[in-house]
Amino acid sequence: MSTREKCNQLLDTMPEFQLELVLAYIQGLTALSEHEDDAYCETLYQKYLQDPDKGEYVSEEELSKEFGFAL
Repeated sequence: MSTREKCNQLLDTMPEFQLELVLAYIQGLTALSEHEDDAYCETLYQKYLQDPDKGEYVSEEELSKEFGFAL
């Protein structure tokens, strides 16, 4: 199985909130210029500022359950 096929297989099993993180990472890797990367980061920051859940506390236990990890 190729690396691309393995990635696609893993992506198919991920929930949407995790895909957003993967997308942000991949876009950062493939950014064509520093200016575009800065613009993208600014967009993410503005989105964060508008998020009504920003700053909401999540315990380590809750987070591990959300990501499917055992502590």
